Amino acid sequence: MRADSGFFQQQLLEFLHARNLSYIVVAKMTYYLRRRCVGIKEWEAVDENYAVAELTHQIQGWPKALRFVVVRERVRENKETAGCKLIEVPGYTFRLWVTNRLEGPMEIWRAYNGRACVEQRIEELKAELGRAFPSLNVFVYGLDLRDEQATDQFLAWLAENNLRVNFLINNAGHGDYGDFSSGDWERFDSMIALNVTALTRLTHRLLPTLKSFETSSILNVSSIAGFMPMPQLAVYAATKAYVTSFSEALRIELRNTGVSVTTLCPGPVSTEFGDVAQRDASSDRVTAPGFFKVPVEQVAGEALDAVMRDQARVIPGWKVFLGVALLSLVPMAILRFGLAQWNQSREEK
Repeated sequence: MRADSGFFQQQLLEFLHARNLSYIVVAKMTYYLRRRCVGIKEWEAVDENYAVAELTHQIQGWPKALRFVVVRERVRENKETAGCKLIEVPGYTFRLWVTNRLEGPMEIWRAYNGRACVEQRIEELKAELGRAFPSLNVFVYGLDLRDEQATDQFLAWLAENNLRVNFLINNAGHGDYGDFSSGDWERFDSMIALNVTALTRLTHRLLPTLKSFETSSILNVSSIAGFMPMPQLAVYAATKAYVTSFSEALRIELRNTGVSVTTLCPGPVSTEFGDVAQRDASSDRVTAPGFFKVPVEQVAGEALDAVMRDQARVIPGWKVFLGVALLSLVPMAILRFGLAQWNQSREEK
């Protein structure tokens, strides 16, 4: 749950804790919390203007301490600070959230702001579709797919509203760019839970409904990263290899039913993937030559065309397709050597 319409109340947190629901909620600033925030010495830079940190504090009347994530923003000229200005410190303003999620402060910051951006775009898209197709009913339901209980609640909501899914698109996922040994386990765990477990669970839970239709479809979003070992993207590439293999096997199993399964394997696309995969402001970013990138609209169009044609797999963009085809001809020993040389040259820079 993400709540930003006002400060949290004790009753709200009691409700969330009683149901073991994950949450990120704007926290009420108290005198003691103000002093704790001002006294924080270690900050993790998000970029030149933002930094994050965390602290724990036991609110009076609570049986245990709660975790708080603090965001420090540098005050800039001609720029209104987003949200309430909670702490007066020369040159900075601070915001505070209380959360029971296990990710690091950077991940909490990204989850909160990324979710807000996505929600706004979804609402804009809903309004746009409503204007273009007045008879179309658009339903929006937000949840954390990593949370099995939240997924169960979503499926119950579908049943209560008599909404039967005949086209499932498993698109949710995120990456992590950097050396595996220096990575954060909570981030890896989150990626596996979303890219692998959530996709598999939702497919399994919705498959009986999909099979009840004369024809229905599943579109699983994988990546060309799943076709080979990827240094600096080791866990992400492995999750996408799973998605591709799982989708191909599921397609074979469902061959004599009305359910088609298509695997989308895009290359570089201009989305927020790179921002999310980057570990911090000083870390390397996922990069790709501009000529190799495929527009989002083209990826979506080719994916839907492939589903309509009951195609097993689609790699959007002829340059990406050709590159993958040529790469498949390279023996693994040579590929392994080439990737090792690339990784070594990158580390020496």
